[in-house]
Amino acid sequence: MQTGWKEKPLLYLAIVGGRGTNKTSCFDFALAPIREKDDQEYERYVSEKALYDAEFLKPLKERNPKLEMPMYQQYILSDFTPEVLVRQHKANPRGLIVFFDELIGFIYSFNKYRSGADEQMWTQLFAGGGVTVNRVGADPVKINDTCIGVFGGIQPEILVSFAKGKIQNGFVDRWLFAFPEKVPYPKFNDIDIDERIAQSWNKIIQRILSLPFEGTPKVVKLSPGAKALYKEWFDNLSDQKNNGGSSFAGLATKMDRYCGRFALVLEVLKFGCKQSKLLDISEDSMRGAIALSYYFIACGIKAHRKFISSPVDELPGMQKTIYDELPQSFETRTGLLVAERYGMPERTFKRWLSTSLFRKITHGYYEKRYR
Repeated sequence: MQTGWKEKPLLYLAIVGGRGTNKTSCFDFALAPIREKDDQEYERYVSEKALYDAEFLKPLKERNPKLEMPMYQQYILSDFTPEVLVRQHKANPRGLIVFFDELIGFIYSFNKYRSGADEQMWTQLFAGGGVTVNRVGADPVKINDTCIGVFGGIQPEILVSFAKGKIQNGFVDRWLFAFPEKVPYPKFNDIDIDERIAQSWNKIIQRILSLPFEGTPKVVKLSPGAKALYKEWFDNLSDQKNNGGSSFAGLATKMDRYCGRFALVLEVLKFGCKQSKLLDISEDSMRGAIALSYYFIACGIKAHRKFISSPVDELPGMQKTIYDELPQSFETRTGLLVAERYGMPERTFKRWLSTSLFRKITHGYYEKRYR
């Protein structure tokens, strides 16, 4: 993009959805080929470790001096200390995926061993630079070039806890939120995903993982057309940040970096589909990246509204359910149907409409003050 400006395919992504909305299934499908790779790598490690251990049972003179301790080159981590994270990255310098089925567990794991340092570490790792982990009584662990993505699911009502104390320092602004409108609970479906789709996805990922890596990342530059598209989008986004509020500017500030990352990810996926030779980033990939950027800005705005608790969070169970079910704006008769479905009397509902939770638009029409 500019001289010295490089981006890695590094994302911090949260899928936001209620309990039972199958957030995990998305990750299970996407990560399946990489988990298979980890399983194969573990089998190799166990086999080589057995040979290594057997070698050390021999007398010193009979040992093979060239035999080295094998390393487990894992891709996906879910339970680790900062030292383990850095050591695994040194074993697998191509990069790591940190996955938590419930991302709040990732947040709650912060600072178990050192106060305040883990959050700072993850803020630093977002840039893909170096990191050093120091512990009393242990050697420091250091890596100079990192690429660690973080993925997982979270429930809308837990976003307040996710963001608590992490807005002003910019940690939350580094996150992408896939936050669709209300997702209906699925009905029973015994039709599995077509096996050919899973096989095709596996081939795409395996082709990407087969790219040679000699320790130095491959640099894929923007094509002239892609750079022109990016410049136009960047300038438009700057105007929106200058004219918008501070919260919009905060969540959009990192999107200029993410746009480049999206373009790189899309071009690499095209390589996996045999539609690109990775000579440069195409205009097509940049258009897709810009579309993704706008999508995640919209979802980010929605997530930021949830970061601050509202009076709705304090409502009793039935009232909160009805409030959530009501459209953002509605006629009185529509609201009465929702209230009746959950057992709230008509008189009670009409009195409720006069509280600060609602705004009267005109006769018989109301709007919820909180989303």
